[in-house]
Amino acid sequence: MFNIYRFLYISRGTHLKHVIFARNVEFADKLAKRITDLGVFNLRRARIGFCKLMVTDTPPYELEMEQLATIEGWEKHIIS
Repeated sequence: MFNIYRFLYISRGTHLKHVIFARNVEFADKLAKRITDLGVFNLRRARIGFCKLMVTDTPPYELEMEQLATIEGWEKHIIS
């Protein structure tokens, strides 16, 4: 069992919630900025419940890299 943080972001225009799992807030903010830079969502930190500690069976590094790969795929799809 591994501990990881869940960071909650909310899109300003659509009010959709986005959850990013990361070991620290810096990594989560970088992923949220990359999503915002794509132009589809304008993410900001949630006012209530922004950071919560979670328990997972998957190692935290693998979760972070999977999220990063997903965002890179979005960037390739949108740019091309």
